[in-house]
Amino acid sequence: APENSGEEAGLIVVGKTCAALALRRVENKNQIIFHHNGKDEILREFSGQQIKLRVTVFNGGICDFGFMEKNVFVAASEKFQATAGVWMGAKLGLYCLKRLKSATAGYVDIDYFRFM
Repeated sequence: APENSGEEAGLIVVGKTCAALALRRVENKNQIIFHHNGKDEILREFSGQQIKLRVTVFNGGICDFGFMEKNVFVAASEKFQATAGVWMGAKLGLYCLKRLKSATAGYVDIDYFRFM
């Protein structure tokens, strides 16, 4: 889990548009957030050290993001329509970032990444 305010790590789908489901540190708490359509939506407060994130991509590029809570995947508030990028189609990836230059660099441990 992120330790310093402003740190964030998550799962992202990128093309001409993008959406991400992530864990973000804000002051002294972690939040599960959904970035989509130019806005950040806080889905839950999170107190654990590990989280499972997923995105299911359906025919036509419809993406359904979700996270594990009490052994059940909970869907993000809305589905996302992936769009092709300029040079190739939409891409799926992981990211980790920090926003404060003065903070030490954080990191994220990824246990596995599976395509089904």
